[in-house]
Amino acid sequence: DDAGYTDSNGDGIREYKGKKIKLRLMARTQSPESQSEGKLIAGWFKDCGLDITYSVIEDGALSDALYNYNKAGAYAPDYDIYLWSYAGYADPGDTLASFTTAQIEWWNDPCWSNAEYDRLNEEQFSQVDKAARLDTIHRMQQIFYDQSPQIPMTYPDTLEIANTDKWDGWVPFLSGLSFLNAFNIDSYVNLKPKAAAEATSGSSSTTWIILGVVAALVFIVVIFVLVRRGKGRAVEE
Repeated sequence: DDAGYTDSNGDGIREYKGKKIKLRLMARTQSPESQSEGKLIAGWFKDCGLDITYSVIEDGALSDALYNYNKAGAYAPDYDIYLWSYAGYADPGDTLASFTTAQIEWWNDPCWSNAEYDRLNEEQFSQVDKAARLDTIHRMQQIFYDQSPQIPMTYPDTLEIANTDKWDGWVPFLSGLSFLNAFNIDSYVNLKPKAAAEATSGSSSTTWIILGVVAALVFIVVIFVLVRRGKGRAVEE
């Protein structure tokens, strides 16, 4: 009510500029989690007085809606609200750059545009001083947070498994996503075989050599015995 979205006729649906607020909320067939979230969110929005049409669609159909074009060939995205999952880049500047005006019709799905944000993005990419660049990035984050073109709903945990017995230098990606992520080069750069692993590998090789020698000796002894027996039988005959 304070923001101006009122229900003037008391039918339970709020209006914006004289029109009822009717929105489509889409979840993904490929994501059971988004479907559960979508049901909850649709209910909460309705409690707030919004007319929500909830549906579950395939990723391909959702992509078609995101990158829709009209008959004249102009970009005309055909959606209101959708649920998707994203993973940020290792460098925060790359993640923030996804929401510049230049990225509309590409990574900027909300089609959000802010001139100050765009200017700061160009600035942070050319800054060499780490502290100054971090300050610029924080200002960009604050603008994005204040205007909220895209809203984080959940922060899922991801299971990681790594062989720490034989390798040193594993670096988790953003505290929870996979080590060998295409955007995370740290593990590739830092990963090295453990000295203990090399020693274990060396002792293992030695063990196999010893076993091979023993097997060869046993084989020779067996052959010798068989030959002696053969000769013995021949003499007896």
